[in-house]
This record gives sequence, structure tokens and C-alpha cells, in this order.
Amino acid sequence: MLRFLLKATAVTAVLTLVITAAVLISFNLASKDDQSVETTASPLYTLGVYDGRVALYKRNFSMPVEIYDVYLDTLPEADRGLIENGIYAYSDEEAERLIEDYTS
Repeated sequence: MLRFLLKATAVTAVLTLVITAAVLISFNLASKDDQSVETTASPLYTLGVYDGRVALYKRNFSMPVEIYDVYLDTLPEADRGLIENGIYAYSDEEAERLIEDYTS
């Protein structure tokens, strides 16, 4: 009888540990999903087109903050397509690199 009680207690303890681990893992995964939503940033800038020229738009601005003397029709077709759709930059540094890439 004592052996049975010891086995039952051991089984209960193991089940409790497994259930606790599953709950903790579940909460951890849920909190990671929440964090990824919070840290997803929207772009600060968009490299696009204004009046046929390459232009830099800042988030929440309808007019470009800078218009460059690079006409879209002088760029390779692949680059034109990218710029017509808008190329996003998530930092000032990334915007500077895009500008240098497409205006140099």
C-alpha cells in the first residue's frame, strides 16, 4: 500500500511539473508574439517619385522633404519599378544610403 501511495505521489508530482512547464512555455511564447508586434516599426522615410524625379518623403508628409535631380526615366527599369512602388527606410542612416545609391 505504501508503494502505491509513493508511486501515485511521484506521478502526481511529475504531471504537475509537466503542466507547469507547458503553461510557462505557452506564456513565454505569447509574450514574444506581443513584443514583436510592439517593436515592428513603420518606416521613417520613403524614397519615391515626385514630378518624374526621385524624391524623399518623410513619414506622415504628403509632399517630399527633398527632390533630387535624378529623373526616373534615366534609371534602369528595375530601379524605376522599386522607386515607383516606394523604397522604405527605417532610419536616417538607411535613408542616406538609399539616396546615395540612387542619386550617385
